[in-house]
Amino acid sequence: MKTRLSKFMARCAMSGLMVSAWVGGSTLWAATSVNVAIVGSGPVINGGALPTGGTDMPGVTFTDLLPANVTAANLAAFDTVVLNVASTQLACNIATTLSAASKTDLVAWLPGHKLIIYDSECPTQNYSWLPFAFTTNNPGALGASGTAVIVENNTLSNNSSVDPAFIDIGAINTQTDAVGDANVMTTFDPNWCVDITATNALGFAGPMHVYAKVGVDAGLIIYNGMDVDALASIPGTPPTNGSQWMRQLYALEILQPFSPSNLPCGITVVGITLTPATATNNVGTTHTVTATLKDLLGVPKTGVAVTFAVTAGPNTGATGICNPASCQTDVNGQVTFTYTGFGGAGTDTITASFLNGTTVVTSQPVQKKWVQIANKCPLSQGYWKNHSSAWPVTTLSFGGQTYTQTELLNILKAPVAGDARLILAQQLIAALLNIANGSNSLPVATPLASANTVLTGKGHLPAGVSVSPSSADGQTMVIAGSALDQYNNGLLTLSCTQ
Repeated sequence: MKTRLSKFMARCAMSGLMVSAWVGGSTLWAATSVNVAIVGSGPVINGGALPTGGTDMPGVTFTDLLPANVTAANLAAFDTVVLNVASTQLACNIATTLSAASKTDLVAWLPGHKLIIYDSECPTQNYSWLPFAFTTNNPGALGASGTAVIVENNTLSNNSSVDPAFIDIGAINTQTDAVGDANVMTTFDPNWCVDITATNALGFAGPMHVYAKVGVDAGLIIYNGMDVDALASIPGTPPTNGSQWMRQLYALEILQPFSPSNLPCGITVVGITLTPATATNNVGTTHTVTATLKDLLGVPKTGVAVTFAVTAGPNTGATGICNPASCQTDVNGQVTFTYTGFGGAGTDTITASFLNGTTVVTSQPVQKKWVQIANKCPLSQGYWKNHSSAWPVTTLSFGGQTYTQTELLNILKAPVAGDARLILAQQLIAALLNIANGSNSLPVATPLASANTVLTGKGHLPAGVSVSPSSADGQTMVIAGSALDQYNNGLLTLSCTQ
């Protein structure tokens, strides 16, 4: 333990600017704290103090910053701010002791920086000015014990005794009043990710140690609701009691990289997490997101129905396919959603939601960037039917169904026999292959969307009930198919290149 933590801190001290974080089996480099401002000061009016130096935080300089001096100009000198709400200067009352202008400047400073918030034994504070607002249940100074659980192993806290970020949370629970008197979240923003939950002395259970990424992991906010009465003034090497483990947690917060943080955000405070946070694909290909539902102890929730939505971007309102098909979470608390980028270049925003009693709970939004890789001339349906080895992809999704290459070839080769579904599907398959091959999708954005909608609920082609071209749906299919036929034969992309 001591050797691994020493190595971890040595990396933090390297050049005084960078830290090595082990994530997913690879080493990434990111900014860590060097110049830290403590808004107010280290001492806490309710007992205890936040450390302002020590061998466990090498290369870090701490500076007290009076609340009145929290301005854009002064903040520019710091990479990290510790907001000690229970300091003498802030007096557990940031509604009046921290001005609106200071709050605005602090929020504007956040991108590329790190904010750590402590409000030890304070009454409920107003955090609505933060980018991700929350409220807390605050028991005050009861001197009581409670129960905290590490629910996500990361570089802020870890259950493994051989990990540099190990925290003996049991020692904190039983040897201090840090958890019994802890403030825990009661209202949530889905951008907050939880790594430690707690049940305080009032019996209220919720997130106690949380973090939120700013932008696309280009800044970090950490909230620690622990009572710091017992926080050790000097580090343990290694820690041997609850007070020293509290200090260890504080040191890890200071040493935590923040731009990027590389923290996993495996459990959000709302219980539903959507991944990946960002991705880039070629127009016309498919994208899959995974929703994970866990309770505040990190236990997967099975059989919960999840609704996915593309809320903004070129594919707004797009439908897709769930796995499991019921859109209910599996034994791992997970369900995936796959859709095709018919809408052209741009960035989609995607969310996932579930019903908690009568309340709709929505995940943090994730983004999908669609790019047009080229402007190749489209090729005809006949070409793709007879040149399967040239296909840029071997699966396609449309109409709420996913098809293998063999199934797609069967559709292309099937006689249409007066079935408007097949008239449309054959041209749609060719158009999607053209787009995946680098053709511009913009000329057929509307018929692509129309085709996907009208084929939804019509079965897994070529099986299912045929649709007459003279019916209302059949007319829609024929019109969309005709537009796609023109596209596939190069009539709508005159400026393309071979």
